[in-house]
Parts: sequence; C-alpha cells; structure tokens
Amino acid sequence: MTSPLSVNDRLFLALTALVLLTPLPLAANRPWSWSALSLAAALLALAWAAARLTGRIQGGLELSRLTGPALLFLPALVWGWMQTWSILPDSWTHPVWAEASAALGHPLPATVSGDPERTSHAVMRLGAYGLVFVLAAQLGRHGRRARWGIRALAAAILLYGVHALLTHALELEYVLWLPKWAYLGDATGTFVGRAAFGAFAGVGVLACFALAVRGLGATLPAMRPGERVERLLSRGVPWLMAGFLLLLAVLASHSRGALLVTGVGTTTLVLAATIGRLLRPRHAAALFLLLAAGAAAGLLAYGDVTLSRMSGEGDMIGDRPNLLRLTWAAIADAPWSGHGLGAFEQTFLTYRDLGLPRPVIYDYAHNAWLETIMDLGWPVGLCLLASVLWVVAVCARGLVVRRQDQIHPALALAVASLLGAQAVVDFTVQIPALAVIFTYVLGIGFAQSWPQRR
Repeated sequence: MTSPLSVNDRLFLALTALVLLTPLPLAANRPWSWSALSLAAALLALAWAAARLTGRIQGGLELSRLTGPALLFLPALVWGWMQTWSILPDSWTHPVWAEASAALGHPLPATVSGDPERTSHAVMRLGAYGLVFVLAAQLGRHGRRARWGIRALAAAILLYGVHALLTHALELEYVLWLPKWAYLGDATGTFVGRAAFGAFAGVGVLACFALAVRGLGATLPAMRPGERVERLLSRGVPWLMAGFLLLLAVLASHSRGALLVTGVGTTTLVLAATIGRLLRPRHAAALFLLLAAGAAAGLLAYGDVTLSRMSGEGDMIGDRPNLLRLTWAAIADAPWSGHGLGAFEQTFLTYRDLGLPRPVIYDYAHNAWLETIMDLGWPVGLCLLASVLWVVAVCARGLVVRRQDQIHPALALAVASLLGAQAVVDFTVQIPALAVIFTYVLGIGFAQSWPQRR
C-alpha cells in the first residue's frame, strides 16, 4: 500500500512542476513569463515557510549549511536593487543620465544602472533563482524526493527533445504556435536560440546518463552474472537509449558549443561517478568508450551541419573578440559600481564601435562570467560568482564524504561544468529556463552532499 504524500512531498512536486514547465513559454525569456515564474517561486517559498513555522513539515537541510552561499548571494540582490535608486551620489551614477539631461535641457533622475527597468526585472529573476535553489535544497534533502527530481527532469527534457526532433524532421518552422523568425533549419524546440536549446538537451543527456549510472550501482552487493545482465537491461540500457536520443536533439540544434560542452559535462559526470564510487574504474572506462562511440556514430550519421559549422568560420567571426574587448572597456570604466544588473543591451550602446559593423543588437556579452562583472562591478560580481562556486565545491566534497546517493552531487557538477563552460562563449545560462533548471539541480546536489544525521 502506497503511503500518502506528505506536505513536503507536495511542495517538492509543485516545485518540480514549476521548473519543468518553465521551458514551455519560450524558455520563460519574456517579461510576462519570467514575472509569472518569479511570482510562482515566491508563493511556493511562502507556502514552505508557513508550513515550517506552523510545524506542518519537518526541517530539511540545516539552514546553517546555507549561510555561506547566502552571504555571498544576497549582496548581488541588494546592490542590484540599489542600482535602480535615484538617491545615490552623482559620482556613482551612470554617465548616460548626464548626457540625456544635457540633451533634453533639464535634469533627469540618475541611477547607477543604465536601464533601471531591466535591472528591476533582473533582480526579480535572480531572486526567483535563489528561491528555487533554497527550496530544492530543503525539499530535496530526502533521498526519495531527490530521486523523483532527477527522474522527472530526465523524462521532461526527453519529451521536449522528442518534440523538437519531430518538428525538425517534419520541417515545421515553428516555436510552439509561433512562426520562427530566427534559426530556420535548426531544432530549437520551445526555445528561440539553437545554443540554448542545445544546452537544454545536453542537460537532459546528463540526467539520463546519471540515471543509467545509478541503475548500474557499483556499490551493490555481489550479484550473479545473470542478475547483473538483468539489472543492466532493466535499469541502465533504457536511460542510455534516452540519453543518446537527446544527443541527437543536441546535434539537430546544429550548435557547436552545445555539442562540445555536452561532451565536457559527460566527461565530468563519468569522472565524478568514479570518484564517488558509483562506478569502478574499469566500468567507468568501458562506459566512457561506449558513450564516445555512440556520440561519434551520431555525429557521423546526423551531424553533417554541425561538422560543417565547426570547420567553417561561423556566423559570429570577429564579433566575440570585439564583444569581449568592449566589455573589458566597460568594466574598466565602472569597476566598483557596475553598469546595472541585466542592463547590458542599453549600456553597451555607448561602447559599440566600428569593430562591430553588422546590424545586430547585442543584448548579451556572450560571456556570462564577464557580463556579471560588468553589470555589478568587481566586488559584488565576484560575490555572486563565488556563491555558485561555493555550492559547486560542496558538491565536489560530497562525492567523497557521502556513502550513498552520490549521483546527485555528481549530476550537479556535470551540469555546472556544461553551463559554466558554455558561459565562457555564450549566454545560455542567463536564459530563465536554463537558470532555473541549473539552480534546481544545484539545490538537490547541494542537499545530497552532506552526510545524513544518524
């Protein structure tokens, strides 16, 4: 007889549903959709806090475990909010306001941010990501719920990937019901950009392979050969096949970066599983060779466009080096205060020069690490990045100190390596759907990185 769901279970299922539905409305990369995401995350946090205060639920992860990341994360929220104030000293404010005031002939309220409205939205999104992480860490502390989370993530991304492959095969150039206006001929699913969808499918590849690794379970008691084969066929092979199907979705996106970072994430996953004693070294080597052979076969059979893009100059030749050059120049002009969280598009206009001649609007720096520093300044920007690295470091430590369920920190490390590597050359981690999935996986991995109390 199945036990009834607890309040914690229901809250976790609601959180998981929110995370997995976020890619549906154009990856939540529109003001109305990220506002709805932020509202839903806030309501879930309030429901969890109310249930905790009234004693309806038991505590999850000790709040003291979250102190370090929180102390590094909160300055970004506070400073991002302060960047929209018009009461700060004039020496702190963005020079665009002085220029606008001179042009109009009367003073305008000046803020640190070059676009305070976008900064307000960015603060709201960042707060939602923080709430998702805290809820995932609290509710994902229970091993059963953590396993629900990884299965639901893999299954949901598989459905999104199948939808993308079908629409691509049928040459339906639509994002849901909307005619495509960009990336025609590329599989993008419910995303607009191919790189973002490729990274999304790559996260699904990692989740499926993680479930396959967990199903094989090198730490189980000795089994007879027949039992091992049965376990492999029932628990490992289906998730391996699902992972390879999602790898085809990565290839169909024709994103070079997404393919490369999926390889980085897969390598990280296998190494982490070996360090966490989920795989014996010889099994890890065999699995890695199998994955590499499958990826090579898929690339040869289905990756002609991606291979041609790898060998060619690409559509951003010259742009990224100049974007980085101008971003560094912007950082040098406001190293302490930044130019405004999420305000890159507006503030970058004052730095754009003839090195970027194409008629393209640059709304991201194509390097999320540098853009964070440009937006917030060195002190607060480094704090925000350090808060993520703190969590990643705890997950790495969890591979060694935990004796069970190490697959969760292993998956968190793999996803962090995938999105972190792509953030060097792209902005996919800044897409709300991917950011929410990232914080969800990190939260569960963080919760499962601490030894259970006896």
